Amino acid sequence: MKLNSVSSRDNSLSTSELPINIALDISTLGSGYRFGQKAGIFRFSYELSRVLIDAPDCNLSFCSGESLELLIWTKRFLEANPDLSRCPFILHNRLVGSWKNIQKSYQFIEELIDRIHQLGFTRSKRLKETLVTLVKPTNSLLELNDLKDRDIYHSLYHAIPLELKSLSLKKFITIHDLIPILYPQFFIKEVRDKFREIINSLDSDTWIICNSESTKRDLCNYRPDLEPQKIFVTHLAASDSFYPCLDQNIINRIKEKYTIPSVPYILSLSTLEIRKNVPHLICCFLKLVEQEKIEDLHLVLVGRKGWLDNNIYSEISNLDPRLRERIIFTGYVPDEDLAPLYSGSLVFVYPSLYEGFGLPPLEAMQCGTPVITSNTSSLPEVVGNAGIRVAPLDEDSLCHSIWEIYQNDSLRNSLSTKSIEQAAKFSWEKCLQQTISAYRFALVH
Repeated sequence: MKLNSVSSRDNSLSTSELPINIALDISTLGSGYRFGQKAGIFRFSYELSRVLIDAPDCNLSFCSGESLELLIWTKRFLEANPDLSRCPFILHNRLVGSWKNIQKSYQFIEELIDRIHQLGFTRSKRLKETLVTLVKPTNSLLELNDLKDRDIYHSLYHAIPLELKSLSLKKFITIHDLIPILYPQFFIKEVRDKFREIINSLDSDTWIICNSESTKRDLCNYRPDLEPQKIFVTHLAASDSFYPCLDQNIINRIKEKYTIPSVPYILSLSTLEIRKNVPHLICCFLKLVEQEKIEDLHLVLVGRKGWLDNNIYSEISNLDPRLRERIIFTGYVPDEDLAPLYSGSLVFVYPSLYEGFGLPPLEAMQCGTPVITSNTSSLPEVVGNAGIRVAPLDEDSLCHSIWEIYQNDSLRNSLSTKSIEQAAKFSWEKCLQQTISAYRFALVH
């Protein structure tokens, strides 16, 4: 479809009145779909895509320019999600004609690598990468002639492809956090190197969107050469699937599904990795129940295994069995089960060492659940005065805060009311309008 870009359209109309032609790189959706990791960046990518596709002042097209493998998984994601698959997709002309053959070849490679991996071949990942390059008919995944008609190219995570540098469209990238740079010990080398590549790719031609003022400060401190006026903040929001579940029968059914007994429980939700400070939460829980002789309180930990998480499980294995059975690992929980889990909990505790935004506390607040979280990074922006904030390594403060909520119904009810009020300040519609405002600002500068 031939589009007229803002710069070439009728000069009698102001830029603020013209629809914006956007190419949105949604490789993050393919990545999340491939690995089953539907946490922060995936949620953001899905929700922003969802609201942009229906925005009346936007002409949206999807693309995936990071790698052929991610492109294939992105297309698979769209096939499984018809609410987004109706959006036009930009694909290099040489890929369009051979797409079915590429898919068949990739499926054959997947099956071959699976068999080789089962035989114990440890370098199957590198072999797969080599084989995938053989079925790629062109180095570029994007059709530049189509992109010339766009006003905006927006990558939701990955570095902007080099071949786009020559195009006059405005190039945006979303930076979610700088944690691999600030806390490199929490990430494997492959992740650290990839992230530095992304941050180092930012230049004077790049427009940047951050998900919090905290992330913007971190970026400006690390890259003081970047112009602050070209860095925008668009806060995220919780999905509508998070709500105060008042039906005790539903709550009980979900608790039974995840073997949670009919007792008060602390809930925490995150990828189970050291950065999320899960061992600290476990230690504080054990300290509190022993110190105050609490017989009924349980700790429910929701989330997949993450980087370098072996210490989390070693903490548990050495416990007295009576204490060990009071710590419940649910693994991944689908969205439809989360609202009852949040709503049924005594308190949601999120002692993360550092966050770019921090969606789980916002999800909990939208369910009317009292929140205790860290006083670092972006988390004060998210919870405001509606939650209890403590230093992430302060055992006494965390234990005291949980104890106060456990024994004080009035405090718990007050925090529940404040949580709902705070969560209402965030919405994907607001994020959409902030994003469009950033696009329009860039188009006139």
